Amino acid sequence: MPSITDVRLKVSRAEAHLDTFKAAANAGKDASPVAQGIYWEDGHLKYRTMATPITTEHGIMLGDVIHQLRAALDHLLFLPAARLTTDQKVLRQIQFPISIMESEYKDSRSLKALRRLFGASAPVLDELRGHQPFVTHATPTDSPLWVLGELDVIDKHRTVLLTGGTVSAVGHVIDGEGQKHAIDLRKVPIVDGVAVFPINHVFTELPREIGLKVAPYIVFHETGVRDNLSVFPIIRSLFESVTKVIDAFEAKHLV
Repeated sequence: MPSITDVRLKVSRAEAHLDTFKAAANAGKDASPVAQGIYWEDGHLKYRTMATPITTEHGIMLGDVIHQLRAALDHLLFLPAARLTTDQKVLRQIQFPISIMESEYKDSRSLKALRRLFGASAPVLDELRGHQPFVTHATPTDSPLWVLGELDVIDKHRTVLLTGGTVSAVGHVIDGEGQKHAIDLRKVPIVDGVAVFPINHVFTELPREIGLKVAPYIVFHETGVRDNLSVFPIIRSLFESVTKVIDAFEAKHLV
């Protein structure tokens, strides 16, 4: 019999897919994105990189992350459904609906199938409604669950598109006079393999210390959902939201 452990294993599998994606994009926590490094030249800090270009294959890898997270939600509802019926035709209709409008939610095929099985006033359905974007967010399209649903639909029909070509740099630089300058840069373009950090302070001599963490800045592209925004904070919000739903169902003994 399937259990909540199986649902959480899907989330763990999504984490493994994310690690694969990070490694392929040279964006893992231990990566120094395949670089020749940071150097000082003509009064400017520069960064020479041989980072792997972002390709369609990277989008396919990220699609694996999205699919496992979305499947975990469907699996979550399958657990109580499987206690009520063994009819495979019924069980194949079990899906976790995600809607930004209540009218859309009420008219969805997935909710109608759930009502037929559980009954309209079942606690499972009360909990399900409580996690809908039109309930949880004043602007429902801000909901990570909605983002997850939209990206999953995209992944079913085409590749989730990503783009790179820029880097981020966070940390500090101590100049020749001992002054510390905080650095927080995003989307610094790479031109001919070199990124020039646009730091207001122009150094007149070699900095005493350069403490920067540099990583590829990878964004969604042509998704219509979160375009031109960094992939990693968005993906992390998907994990957090899915885990929150799973935890809530388990805490109320609904699965």
